[in-house]
Amino acid sequence: MSLEMLPQADYVGSVTGAEVDKSGAFEYHWGENGTPVIDASPLTMECNVEDIYETEGFDNFICSMIRLLTSAIMISTICAICSLPRTWNTTISSILLINSGLNILF
Repeated sequence: MSLEMLPQADYVGSVTGAEVDKSGAFEYHWGENGTPVIDASPLTMECNVEDIYETEGFDNFICSMIRLLTSAIMISTICAICSLPRTWNTTISSILLINSGLNILF
């Protein structure tokens, strides 16, 4: 998410996909595992859905991250927060993030 994306993000977060087609809110391409990847996003996590916990009015998706796509600026920020070396590639595996102590909840 960036400040430039905020108006579109606010829109897609305030309408239901059951009533409105939100697929045109952002330019996107298809990721390696078939998920939509927003082109302008400074950080994207491609995930596989491992399980779904259905509750009344809301479903919880348990996901495993298979790929993290980001820019060099975001890599520097993540590395600074986690005190990691800045020599990582722009694709970071979830195991490295888990081992670094960075907890990601989504």
